[in-house]
Amino acid sequence: MPRPPREQNLDRILREWEFEPGKPVVRRMTGDDGRDVLQMRVDMGVLQLETTGRPDGERPHGFPTYYDYLLSAAFQEGPDFALGEERQSEVDREFYQFYHRRICWLTLNEYGPAAADAEHSLRLMDFSSANAADREGALMHEQYRPFVMFHQVQATALTMLQADKPEEAVQVIDKGLESLASLFTQHGAEEIFDRTCLS
Repeated sequence: MPRPPREQNLDRILREWEFEPGKPVVRRMTGDDGRDVLQMRVDMGVLQLETTGRPDGERPHGFPTYYDYLLSAAFQEGPDFALGEERQSEVDREFYQFYHRRICWLTLNEYGPAAADAEHSLRLMDFSSANAADREGALMHEQYRPFVMFHQVQATALTMLQADKPEEAVQVIDKGLESLASLFTQHGAEEIFDRTCLS
């Protein structure tokens, strides 16, 4: 079997752009067609993410994101709608794609897009939990809700600070802490909230 052209390998990119364990290594680049893309250096490779729409550039079933498709499918299918194994797998894919892009935006100090991606993840999480076939499925992403909420609050507050609106930033933080406290209380984990969020 013939080998692919030598220029298709990543040797030069990986050699010139070192991976740093424990630290997000991110950059904004320009694609062949002039569009902006994000790149994240990971162990043994590079992730490339689109800056708009779905991070992988796909349009699931013709929709901007898989979440948008699910909303349409739920409306079309009505009581017959089910979040089966295949759909749940696609939810997982989109959840992790938006996680990686959110980390890229935060690393680049681009907080508006980071907040928007966090909001998308929370909506996807809400839908998945509400329509999961069982409790285990519902809890699959719920364990990450405080983390995503923190990123949303952080990014939104920093957006306000960048716009020279410190009072609005404080309001965002206060409201975010209230929401997090309510979430921890709902799960009987008030002590964890006090220890991790108020210390």
